[in-house]
Amino acid sequence: MLKFEAVRIDPSPGEIAELLADGAAAANRRCRTRLLEDDPAKWRKFARQTQAAPEGFELWRGGRGGAPGTQLVGAWWTDHIGRKHVVVRGRRIEHESAKLLFHKDELARRPPLWHGYPEHLAQRWTPVPNDLPRVDWIAVCGCGAVGTPDALGWMGATCGPCHDRREEGGSLDHVRPGWLHGERSPFLALAFGRTGKHLAGIEADGTASVWDLAKGRVVRIPPPVRRAIFYADAVFAGPDDERLVLNLNGGIEGLGAVTVRDWRNPDRPAIVPLYAYAGATRVWPSRAPDRFLLATDDLAQMDLDGRPMQRTPLPGPFIGLPNAVASAPRFMPFIRVDGIRFLDTHTLEPGPFAPYRRRSEGVYHRIAAEYREEAGVAFVAQFGKLDVHELRSGRPARSFALDRIPVAAYHNSPAWIRQMALVLDGRVLVLVVEERLVMLDADTLAPIAAFAWHLGPIECLTIAPDGRTLATAGNDGSVKLWPLDRLLKGRGTEP
Repeated sequence: MLKFEAVRIDPSPGEIAELLADGAAAANRRCRTRLLEDDPAKWRKFARQTQAAPEGFELWRGGRGGAPGTQLVGAWWTDHIGRKHVVVRGRRIEHESAKLLFHKDELARRPPLWHGYPEHLAQRWTPVPNDLPRVDWIAVCGCGAVGTPDALGWMGATCGPCHDRREEGGSLDHVRPGWLHGERSPFLALAFGRTGKHLAGIEADGTASVWDLAKGRVVRIPPPVRRAIFYADAVFAGPDDERLVLNLNGGIEGLGAVTVRDWRNPDRPAIVPLYAYAGATRVWPSRAPDRFLLATDDLAQMDLDGRPMQRTPLPGPFIGLPNAVASAPRFMPFIRVDGIRFLDTHTLEPGPFAPYRRRSEGVYHRIAAEYREEAGVAFVAQFGKLDVHELRSGRPARSFALDRIPVAAYHNSPAWIRQMALVLDGRVLVLVVEERLVMLDADTLAPIAAFAWHLGPIECLTIAPDGRTLATAGNDGSVKLWPLDRLLKGRGTEP
């Protein structure tokens, strides 16, 4: 949980030492163990280091071993006109899955500019014919410029031309948020609203967060029942995303708990109180804004008062139901023993069927699938393999291994496809491969690029309704917003 953040340009050594002391105190607040001691000598040493080198990074932590613990990060970086940017962040890391935030060697692999302005920086793999991919760090400006910091004349939060425009009194109304934070646990589910103005996330303890992306505000909703959550769903409903449907699965009871909340008033009781279902449940968006789909023993279209408006048998027998990655998906995959049955969410009727070859007996939660309706093509991923089924032509499935895709290959380490999504009008297939987003041409499956930002594997993703923005969440407890249209359509700013 991020508790303190301060960015200063050309601060004095005394100001830097004071920021570090304030950051340590804020990160320790309301905690009892593994605290970070206030050490003025260390703070002064760091302040001197910022004056002696153009850029650098330092990490301090409270206690030893894993979580929980307090973390303090200080970083500095010098821009192209000689200004020194100093950033201090204090965190309380509560969950063991986020322990990479304690590893200085892992954090030191990131450039100081990433520690200063992580919302604008990402690592990129670009394919090179007959050679290994080119790996570099790129910056993304709100104006659409994409490239290395040097090529853009990067000034911290914007490219050089945008910085000059702002200095001359101009406004920058094109900035999108790029980095969001949870309360204390890693995220299990993300969902954009139908309007694209809101984003919801559910943490492993059941806490839900809703961000108003335009106003930069966040609302926290405590869970109806305090327990460990194994998987979850979030669905916005209503004309202006005013309702949030939460589905929390887990606990010793093995129940699915479904509630409908007025998220703008989190202190009010749930509009639909706790509904408990024995066994797995899934909640998906419906075509109608005032409905949602609930999958239990059958598939029901529910109104916002929790009443079933239509029921239909599930295309079973099935053994896996993934969560929705789009705000209003047309087809949802049902994982069966013999293949993938796609359900048409508009008609609630069974749709295309894609057989697959099981690559591991009894393991189904590592299967991801997408259907591209206009081409009649189904993409099915298992572990490190991607199968492409041309359902209309009936041709045999084509199979691709990750180690044959240079921008996706992990040397000396196995990797598997965790999720996938079709974006930019179905023209680009995004594969979640550990902590990377691998972009492929949906027609030819030629690699376009790969990007990375998270510390550790990506756990979930969701797509904005306009297809321009992708949100991902990792074990580090952060949400990254990816401006896909800018990453894949840079305006001539490539180095």
